[in-house]
Amino acid sequence: VAQNNTQGELYFNHLFVKDGMPEGQVNSIVQDKQGYMWLATQKGLARYDGYSAKVYNFGIENPYNQDIYIIYLDRLGRLWAGGDGVLFLYDRGRDDFIQYRSKLSSTDSSSYNIRDIHEDKAGHLWLLDYDFVNRKSRLERFDLATKKFIPYGKEEKGNHNIHASDFIGLFADENGTIWG
Repeated sequence: VAQNNTQGELYFNHLFVKDGMPEGQVNSIVQDKQGYMWLATQKGLARYDGYSAKVYNFGIENPYNQDIYIIYLDRLGRLWAGGDGVLFLYDRGRDDFIQYRSKLSSTDSSSYNIRDIHEDKAGHLWLLDYDFVNRKSRLERFDLATKKFIPYGKEEKGNHNIHASDFIGLFADENGTIWG
């Protein structure tokens, strides 16, 4: 974690497992409006307050759910985290996370990981998922009102059809338009 001092030099705090981090590799970092640093790791999510880390371990019931790949703050300041087929929303009042699971078809044996999150101008979250087993990606929109995941892609019909077979990343421009 870098901080400015009065002379314009950067000061770095190094965080290790001995400091309370769940592991040494960090996939994504974001700072919320309260000043907490949130760090996504393969062994959960850590919240750092400048002194110590608190770890949120999502793999207690299922060890495959502990990987967190991306952290995102939406325009209302809500903290979202993406993992193995699960979208997490931080509930500040309970200091806990609400889980939303993407529903794949029953014939789909793949395991999609949420790798990127962006918000459009209507407030919907767009998720870039990647399946490491089958080496394919897909795009989903999470509707906050209905709490449903809506897939978009080459195989989808109607206005959910996108003439693209692979997605590398997402970008939201200043107008809230999502680019993939």
